[in-house]
Amino acid sequence: MKKTTVCFLLLSLLFGLWACKEDTHVGIYSGVYAEAEGRSYPMEDYFNGENYLELKKGGKAIMMINRRAHELRWKEKDGKLTFTEAGDPFYGELSEGVIVLDYMSWGLKLTFATEGAEVPETTVQNPEGYAEAMAAVDSYWTGDWYGWWMISEGNGAYASTTGVMGDVYGRIQTEKGRGPIELWELGEGKRPLGQCILRVDPEHGKPGVGITMSGQGSFRGLEMSNGDWLIDPSLSAYENMLEISGYYFDEDGDYFYTLFLRPWGQLWEDVATAADLNALPNGLPMNYDAYKEALAAGSSSEDFLELFPQNS
Repeated sequence: MKKTTVCFLLLSLLFGLWACKEDTHVGIYSGVYAEAEGRSYPMEDYFNGENYLELKKGGKAIMMINRRAHELRWKEKDGKLTFTEAGDPFYGELSEGVIVLDYMSWGLKLTFATEGAEVPETTVQNPEGYAEAMAAVDSYWTGDWYGWWMISEGNGAYASTTGVMGDVYGRIQTEKGRGPIELWELGEGKRPLGQCILRVDPEHGKPGVGITMSGQGSFRGLEMSNGDWLIDPSLSAYENMLEISGYYFDEDGDYFYTLFLRPWGQLWEDVATAADLNALPNGLPMNYDAYKEALAAGSSSEDFLELFPQNS
């Protein structure tokens, strides 16, 4: 009886010590830095919204990044942190109220800190003119876009769709180089053809434009992975042309696809001329004449969309 009581007391003491240790770490750690490609930026400049990491009792955690909440599990030993997200592990370190995570699924190192914690300022390497460059790329990408898309190299059930094309209306909204793109095929209903988060790198590609990579999203219902789209307008033969290439597959077959988009309001006369030389397959959107008429009449993109009641 005494042995049982002693064992119970020891287990209770050990559990209490573990619980107390866990309690010293629980709380909210605000986002401080996001490091990518060897450079560190203030997290508020790198992501939208409020960004933080909350460690909870019982090994649960919430990481809010770019207005998306990630549900995590966590454990700590000797300042070393192990997190799991949907079963995938990543790691970090905790010291004096500062957490540094290697969030490798995004290729990032993230720093969070409790209120009042001292964070080494030497980790910040924000390049000169970064804020101005980010404002410029936001101005370029944000807005309405119009163009078309086509299917190529279809296999299986999609073999007969090779060469099929349709007009596309798009809307992009970036803030500090991050934000959603939504695409609709005109005449094909309200459900988006594709949608995902875009991340703009203002330090590569054409100044004021940058290079954009896709993040989480979907195309025709197929889940997209980080980097499925890499968009560099400076590589196009045409001014302000977004050329987006991707690959679609399901149990019935697969195909490649390409989208061509230009800012709403820009004409495609240079493309119409060059299309005779096969510089761009098929050249113009199918409803380009209606588009030109809408522009000549001073119609907005919303007015133009009313020509396609299936999308309204």
